[in-house]
Amino acid sequence: MTEAAGLVNEAVVSMREVQAFSLQPYLAEEMSTLLNKPLKIQQDLAIKAGASFGFVQGAFFGFYALSFWWGGKVITNEDNVTFENFTKCLFALAFSAMGR
Repeated sequence: MTEAAGLVNEAVVSMREVQAFSLQPYLAEEMSTLLNKPLKIQQDLAIKAGASFGFVQGAFFGFYALSFWWGGKVITNEDNVTFENFTKCLFALAFSAMGR
């Protein structure tokens, strides 16, 4: 980004020369070339951030799906466990695991 900012600074300072010699297409192409590297870096970071966010959300909802499946098994097999008690216990454990 530093090189691109330097090019913009030079183009603005030398605006009359750029206009006089019709250097706008050359400067636009040079600017595009200089911005390709930071663009590639930001795209890679965005893909990694999206993948990690998707993994965390998948694990979070997978935990709930597994918990409700297991809870259904316990509720049907045990007489003293109700859905209300199971849900209270599940959410109490989940919120305490978040550490907030």
